[in-house]
Amino acid sequence: MAVFAAQHHMHWVNLGLAAGWNTSGASEFELNRLGFWLGAASSTDVDADPTAVHQADVRTCEHLGRRVATVTRQLLAGRAAEKFCGAT
Repeated sequence: MAVFAAQHHMHWVNLGLAAGWNTSGASEFELNRLGFWLGAASSTDVDADPTAVHQADVRTCEHLGRRVATVTRQLLAGRAAEKFCGAT
């Protein structure tokens, strides 16, 4: 996905989290409990109600949304600084 984003002149924002549920002291309620790095993931039983998404997965998605917003603000601030300095 990161390569496809780059091919289209876009930025890919990863989770910025280590795997959450991969030690004996961790729990299934950790952020990024499934251990993905390039994006958020979720796992729900196929016969479960659509609202039965694990709360840790929902919180991981919320974290990614905040991270995308933060990176967007940083990119916009950099662009504004570039214009202020007269760079092209």
